[in-house]
Amino acid sequence: MIAFLLCVAVLPFLAGSWILCFRKNSGEKNQERLPLAEIYAAGVMLLFALGELAGCVVIKLDGSFAMYKKVFGALGAAALCVSVLLGRKTLKRIPSELGQRVRDFFGGFTDKDNARKFVTGCVILLLLFHIAGYFIYVPDVGSDVTVETVHVTDVTGTVFQYNPVTGTQMEHGVYPVYKLASLPLLYTLIVQLTGMQTNLMLFYVIPVWVILVSFALTVNWASVLFPERKDMRGRFLLLYLLLITFGDYADGTFAYGLLHGAWKGAVVACALAVPFGFCMVYHIFAEKQWIYGGAGVLLALAGFLFARPLFVPRIMFASSDEAFHEWALLFLAVLALCLVRERRKQSFKKREVICLAFVLFTGVIVGSPLTLLALAYVGTLLTGTVSERKKSRSILAGLIVIICLAGTVLPLNADTIKKQYIPQESLEVQKRINELAVQLKQVCLAAPEDVMEQARILNAQVCLPYGKDMWHEDCNREVADTYTEAQELLYQQMKTDYLQPDTAAAMAKEAGCNVLVLREVMSEDAMRQGGWQQAEDVTGYAVYYRGQ
Repeated sequence: MIAFLLCVAVLPFLAGSWILCFRKNSGEKNQERLPLAEIYAAGVMLLFALGELAGCVVIKLDGSFAMYKKVFGALGAAALCVSVLLGRKTLKRIPSELGQRVRDFFGGFTDKDNARKFVTGCVILLLLFHIAGYFIYVPDVGSDVTVETVHVTDVTGTVFQYNPVTGTQMEHGVYPVYKLASLPLLYTLIVQLTGMQTNLMLFYVIPVWVILVSFALTVNWASVLFPERKDMRGRFLLLYLLLITFGDYADGTFAYGLLHGAWKGAVVACALAVPFGFCMVYHIFAEKQWIYGGAGVLLALAGFLFARPLFVPRIMFASSDEAFHEWALLFLAVLALCLVRERRKQSFKKREVICLAFVLFTGVIVGSPLTLLALAYVGTLLTGTVSERKKSRSILAGLIVIICLAGTVLPLNADTIKKQYIPQESLEVQKRINELAVQLKQVCLAAPEDVMEQARILNAQVCLPYGKDMWHEDCNREVADTYTEAQELLYQQMKTDYLQPDTAAAMAKEAGCNVLVLREVMSEDAMRQGGWQQAEDVTGYAVYYRGQ
């Protein structure tokens, strides 16, 4: 865990310290507060870019994962040395700046302003609620193959040469476009460096880190959008976290992805690269920081490519009808703000005009973090406009009610706790499969869908004749190989194995499977003809294997 903390806490600051050199008046004499979130995010994006470059070199040379570690280590060491030389003035200020930020954040509890204490407490509570969800609720691993890819890379020492869904070696490897998504390689590097279990790191540690970094970037957005109104920043954070919490009702939204699968590449891209990149764009147009903003945009694009290559993730353009509540809510909020400003004959500031144009643009990107940031911004402006009439609290309460009516809360979207995300009746059969994997050295498993999927996630030694991309359509683009007619027929037969267990056993043997899990017992003739032996009984399943 200490090694992981060094990787995610210290290295990004070292790597990102150089970016402030491109900012005007960023010398040592400048006492302006450091944009710590931007420095950290820039460091993460730089490490992502180096990982992408290392992956491209290794893939081009058809190298091993050991070669990837050497190339990435050499690039990282060189980049860190350059960053320390260029950003040493920034690095000197980071420790004291971090301490001051912590004191300022918790200072809200000692402030005489009760409203500030209330908002600060709500923000902390919601943040803890989001983090706690990862220790309680079921991870959404259905259509994602990150765990399997990490397992395969760790066990085989190869780079994208095995099908992550089935565990079998591929003739041509993964599609070239998917080789550009090198995030699983970085995860594998962290697993080997820290000695951490893959499931522990992906389902617990990485999600908590992504939520915290996403929150830090949101805090940065608050200071950018409201540079002169500190009292508005707390409302902005509160509204944004409420939108995340209550937007958990549709699996095509960013909120659902952040709270159920923050280790996934698409979520990492949306939670880190996208808001950081648009923050840099804002600096370009609002503050004329061309070099600083341009460098940040390039890093954000590299980070996005590193997590998800060349196509916009489905999570950013949700097709679900329910997800369009965000667009409708955004439209109503902008309309209400314009009407209130017009009635009070208040003109918009240049900063607000730029942000409102940004809001309208991001309104079409349903399900993205930008839409949620835009909603929180407009809602905060609206409450600030009405606060002069001493109706701020009622307007804020009304917005919260609307947000609550637009979705549901996190606990209603999960029915089992994470520590038991594999049903109890399946744990026994998985244990038996693992025992056979030790005995047989190499396992090719035919079983019901849920058993096969869980076996691949838990044990990289288990190979499959076909994978979960047969029943999870979103996985179909992840690999290059296609299934034969015999494999597709076996898949169809296993869906009804409880009706014809003997037929399923014969087809499994033809497919080269040496472990078979059925929901009904096959006949003695089928066992004799197929060379199957029955393993110890398992509740709900009949487990068979063929000799070494």
